Amino acid sequence: MMRWAGGLALGVVVLAVVAVTMAYWLSGRETAPLDAEARARLGGDYIRLSDGVTHYKWAGPIDGPVVVFIHGGTVPHWTWELHVPGMVKAGFRVLLYDLYGRGYSDRVAAPHDRALYARQLGDLLDGLQVRGRPHLVATSFGGAIAAHFVAQNPRRAGSLVLVAPMVNSVEIPIVKLLKLPVIGPVLLRLVGIPAFEKRARAFFALGPEPERYGQLYAEQFTWEGTEQVFLSILKTDAMGDYRPDYRKAGAGGRRVLIIRGSRDTEITAEAISQARQAMPEAEYVELPGIGHGAVIEAMQRVNDLIVGFLKS
Repeated sequence: MMRWAGGLALGVVVLAVVAVTMAYWLSGRETAPLDAEARARLGGDYIRLSDGVTHYKWAGPIDGPVVVFIHGGTVPHWTWELHVPGMVKAGFRVLLYDLYGRGYSDRVAAPHDRALYARQLGDLLDGLQVRGRPHLVATSFGGAIAAHFVAQNPRRAGSLVLVAPMVNSVEIPIVKLLKLPVIGPVLLRLVGIPAFEKRARAFFALGPEPERYGQLYAEQFTWEGTEQVFLSILKTDAMGDYRPDYRKAGAGGRRVLIIRGSRDTEITAEAISQARQAMPEAEYVELPGIGHGAVIEAMQRVNDLIVGFLKS
């Protein structure tokens, strides 16, 4: 009887492994390389930097003060698209771009650590011949990247606007699971990416054209190498503690504005408290009743705050 039960249990395990393996292979979304041919079809502006090709967009008057917008961990540059008209109307020259591994930028085959993203930004400013000290406006993971860039290059940026910036990783349970060896890639494909997509669609539902942005978001996971990018991010210091960077970035009299929605469950009140302790001179605005997707959910309010702060 015990031998029969043991054999049955082993059979169940084998079937489960086979089922998960089949689900893993059948659910793969990556179907095409993001190469020159694909980009010619997609359109847009691209520049080859030291680590790979970066997709970018300019808007606004040539002689306006430059504002560089940096998106978060999974949603590409169009996180900020709705903010462009207001910024241009206020006289700013706006630069949007996709971080490596997102949108139409290269899926770089290198460790996706904070140094890579800081280097990308520096290379982009050099390649596009951006002079002076552009303002940086960033959200979520992008806020951490902006802080690291400024900490390493204090004379290359002006004011900082940080909307729900990541401070010390992100309070999402799935992130911790995806760091596990062996099963991490399986979890990312079967659970992580669908969870990311559901989260993103919830953000888009709060703004205009939710279907368009939802389709754009899903599209980025069809380009070869995207999954490896997200796994790499989880294995490097990209998701680590940025408090030392915030301390350095806020030093020297730099003007900083921090914005957070009161209902944000990803960037907690404790995390923002840590950022404010690291940057004691920073201005702070809390948006009542707003969640993590403040740049979409409270677009006009956030845009007004950004314009008002940069013009003051």
